[in-house]
Amino acid sequence: MIGLIIFPYISRVLGVSNTGTVSFVDNTINYFVLFSTLGITTIGVREIARYRNNQEKLNLVFSSLLSMFLISTILVLVFYIIAVLYVPKLHIYKELFYIGTAKLIFTVFLIEWFYRGSENFKYITIRNIAIKILYACAIFIFVKGKEDYVIYFLLTTGVVAINAIINILYARHFVKFSFTGITLKPYFKQSIFLGSRSF
Repeated sequence: MIGLIIFPYISRVLGVSNTGTVSFVDNTINYFVLFSTLGITTIGVREIARYRNNQEKLNLVFSSLLSMFLISTILVLVFYIIAVLYVPKLHIYKELFYIGTAKLIFTVFLIEWFYRGSENFKYITIRNIAIKILYACAIFIFVKGKEDYVIYFLLTTGVVAINAIINILYARHFVKFSFTGITLKPYFKQSIFLGSRSF
């Protein structure tokens, strides 16, 4: 619903060229996000749902999956930076791609899989509505002309960052993260298998 309100405004204010540029950059970043995510989201929903009534196991699963997500994102981030620096088609939009680095990093901490696995749908709904309304207001306030396409992308990336920060802070009420005892091996093969089916 919010998108139906924002998109016509953005298309008119930024113009076809700048809107297309931002879409190209954002879609390219989403491919890198897809590689960093692999099948972790699917595994996360399943495993959190399985152990949500066992606090010790819940902590271990959450810590293991978040750690694996962090490692995969760091690896993908290396390739992302190399691509932006050396692929001409990407390098010409390097300013936007550098801003988009935040999206790639903060996606780790979105942990939507945790909230879906624990069936905390009320929280997900309230948070989504609140942030989308704030996002729409910010678009109408700060994006006023064609030259504001960078601000538009900053705001779009900022939505991911704000969601991630709120999610990770709120999760502390339900689960505890620790590097102690984490196990990546049981999930690694599953992640590769499920991730490969996403492409």
